[in-house]
Amino acid sequence: MNLLWAFDDHVHHDIEVLEDGGFYVLTSHAEIVERINLERPILHDSVVLLDANGREIDRFVILEAIENSDFTPLLDQAASFGDRLHTNEIHVLDGPPQRFEPAGVTRRNSRSRGIESPKLRLGT
Repeated sequence: MNLLWAFDDHVHHDIEVLEDGGFYVLTSHAEIVERINLERPILHDSVVLLDANGREIDRFVILEAIENSDFTPLLDQAASFGDRLHTNEIHVLDGPPQRFEPAGVTRRNSRSRGIESPKLRLGT
């Protein structure tokens, strides 16, 4: 097998392949975020857009998306350290949503939350 490219990040749980050959991937890394916990790191989840050659085009930090939305109170339910959001899924929307809000939250069960934007639907 010949390796075509590699992306050096902690990619986990899900990947979405795009028609142009690019990818959306979920990443996670431990980081101390002082506004959340001065001493213990959280796992910082992001959605990363890669081109067909594995080069990073853009990165969306999920915590920042929630903090900059009307759904900031959801963070009160999240742990103050460790795997705070535990994002598991990503789905690319193939058209404009019927009703757009800066961020929308879906709840499939008491442990399941999601964020929607015009281009991404993230689920936990």
